Amino acid sequence: MASGRWPKSAVTSPSAAKSHTVRTKFLRVPAEDWAGVSTGNKTEFRLARKRSFTNNFKTPTPVVAYLSTDTRTDARLMLLEEAWVMPIGMISEESLKREGFPDLAHFRRYWMQRTNRHFDPMQEVGVYRVRPVTESDYDHLGRLLLDQLYGSHLQ
Repeated sequence: MASGRWPKSAVTSPSAAKSHTVRTKFLRVPAEDWAGVSTGNKTEFRLARKRSFTNNFKTPTPVVAYLSTDTRTDARLMLLEEAWVMPIGMISEESLKREGFPDLAHFRRYWMQRTNRHFDPMQEVGVYRVRPVTESDYDHLGRLLLDQLYGSHLQ
């Protein structure tokens, strides 16, 4: 081994081992909601989507929440605590508070103005419960990432 290289037969990986990758997850926040979401004052928001972002990964998980408009872009590391799909008309009292509305009538007006459409209570929407990441989250998030990458090998 004068060349300083391992013999080819010594470089093997366990045949039953599965390789994992972790990718940065991005979550677009509506411009109308950005100020509240990015500061943690609004901890839930909804998006009308045909394909849901909610099935792509397990929660809680870190995401880069971002705003992108013709005149402004911004981004912030957030913790996506939960994500699900539901009919918009089934919004709970707790969710109304998290959205920042006192009742369904106020939320309904906001939704129609934001989407420029009639309020259809059966419209399926993606719901995202988020909060800004704080330094106290770092250890927990580090463990989540280690578990995603090396979970089957952690002891």
